Amino acid sequence: MAPGPVSVRMYLALRTVLVSNTVLLLAVAAMLARFMEWPAGLVGAGGACVLAGTSLGAARWTDRLYHRQR
Repeated sequence: MAPGPVSVRMYLALRTVLVSNTVLLLAVAAMLARFMEWPAGLVGAGGACVLAGTSLGAARWTDRLYHRQR
């Protein structure tokens, strides 16, 4: 059974979660770069920044879907 159409509210809620996830990942990256030992902290911060960029890209994708559906 296929799911029904996706509501605009769901897109807005998903975008809100993705943007807040991006902010938290960037904060974690800053803390990792600042407080961990030198090579491991930079590697962890880089990984968190990559995840934040992916989350932000997904948020922009849901924003395009939201505007297309309105």
